[in-house]
Amino acid sequence: MSWISRVANVFRSSSVDSSLDEESRFHLESRINDLVATGMTREAAETTAQRQFGNRLRLRESSRDVKLMPWLEDMVRDVRHGLRSLRRTPVFTAVALLTLALGIGANTAIFSIVNGVILRPLGYPRPEQLMQLTSRYPVLPILAVSVPEYAEFRQMNRSFATVGAYAYVTGGPGSIGGEVNLTAGDRPLRVRSVAVDAHLLETLGIQPARGRLFREQETSRWTGTLAPPLAILSHELWQTAFGGRPLVGQTIDVEGRPHEVLGIMPPGADLMDQRPEIWLPLWIHPEAAQRRGSHLLNLIARLKEGITAEAAEAELNALLDNWRERVGVEGHVPVMHPTAAADHTLEIRPLQDAIIGNAGRSTSVL
Repeated sequence: MSWISRVANVFRSSSVDSSLDEESRFHLESRINDLVATGMTREAAETTAQRQFGNRLRLRESSRDVKLMPWLEDMVRDVRHGLRSLRRTPVFTAVALLTLALGIGANTAIFSIVNGVILRPLGYPRPEQLMQLTSRYPVLPILAVSVPEYAEFRQMNRSFATVGAYAYVTGGPGSIGGEVNLTAGDRPLRVRSVAVDAHLLETLGIQPARGRLFREQETSRWTGTLAPPLAILSHELWQTAFGGRPLVGQTIDVEGRPHEVLGIMPPGADLMDQRPEIWLPLWIHPEAAQRRGSHLLNLIARLKEGITAEAAEAELNALLDNWRERVGVEGHVPVMHPTAAADHTLEIRPLQDAIIGNAGRSTSVL
């Protein structure tokens, strides 16, 4: 008998029982008639036939096991009994169902958060290689890094394949990130922006969906008073504000200046969970770029193949031990153990930890 028939029989067990009883009576009666035909009395034939067939109840149960799935039948019976019990107590049933619904909903919501925040990797190639480099003062929270320190670290370190910089600053003439005014056709928009150098885009491993990204000379020559009039749009802004029309090589108005659109980012391209809509070339005023105390840049670095975060941290500590001697500067430089209020040090941590922050611990507890 196929398993499909056995499953179907579970839901019509009373019909199966009736059929088995009828079949059993037929075979028993046939045996009695055969014995009577040999010369036995009716009473003696019934006794003999009953003895030969054995316990009818046990025979029926063994036959049912062949025609049905006992475990499935038991489960169906328990479910029916439970439903009948719940019908008799509607208030308890409503409370139980509400509790289950809330519990399942809460677990689903929390898992979605955990999956999105902690379990799902960042949307870059080999995200486990990405680290954030920050400066820290004894009495101040984590800060950005100065331009001279960025250049020195790029030159001295041996643990990272690439190191890039970005900045967020309030929009305006000569701004390098934050939010900027953009004109799409005749419609003014206020959009999220970030200023990046070409090294950062190489570090993240982002590839444009259309056009190209910034070149090194477009983000590292800090002359004049304004950033180069270049822009890369997010895929989402390109679709919503410009209808996905061909835009590479065209100009758009950003902060009152025409900017050439070099490329379009792939869908979902992000940086530090800020969802930038327009990517601008990193530009810093030449005077500010010379000041060691002006901490303006946020750094992201990619570990070389085979280099661990622990090895990179050990190398950074070695650099901090004699940074002043390495660069030949007596003034504002990072040190291994800052003590005075004016001292600072440099730290690295995985980029995903930097994005999650304290939310990772609380989310795990939830």
